[in-house]
Amino acid sequence: MSLEKLNFAWFALLNASPDAPQLAISIAVILANVVIYGVIPWIILAWIRKSEAFRFALMDAAFTVIFALSLSRIIGMLWYHPRPFELGLGQNFLAHAANSSFPSDHATFLFSVAVPLLAHRISQNWGAVIFAFTFPVAWARIYLGIHFPFDMIGALALAAISTVIVSIVSPLLRARIYTPLCDLYESVIAMLHLPTTLFPRG
Repeated sequence: MSLEKLNFAWFALLNASPDAPQLAISIAVILANVVIYGVIPWIILAWIRKSEAFRFALMDAAFTVIFALSLSRIIGMLWYHPRPFELGLGQNFLAHAANSSFPSDHATFLFSVAVPLLAHRISQNWGAVIFAFTFPVAWARIYLGIHFPFDMIGALALAAISTVIVSIVSPLLRARIYTPLCDLYESVIAMLHLPTTLFPRG
């Protein structure tokens, strides 16, 4: 069986049937569209409440996201892979533009936050939570008929590759960007006399 046929076969197993319960569809829509927006306030909260070492891990994640999504855009431009509904496959329960499906940008974003955090001991628990949440999101986007399983596998691979690349240049980033940015943040909250109970220093 070719990889494309395997991709289609896995999609057929995970995609919702025509008579899927409305509750399941509603839950899948929330997972597919809403969960990703919960990561941003979490990152902001973690930046405020955690130590400088944790902030370095967050900045590694930020650069990984930027790099991975840039690669995803390049892949989409160089190799167009249609979405299931463009091929008349399965059932589609979520409106989506007919752009390249591979890799999934939603999964790329979430995996690219999770994997770098998993790579740092100080942030492993937080990374594990985001990593775990990525799988229901990936399932939902396949279930609703807008992605193939390989789109999600590609997103994870892209996040892993980007994490390795960012880790290689991380010492330079820490010296040139991370440390000055943390110092600037500390200076601003000190200048504003924000309470240390809410805005811990260092």
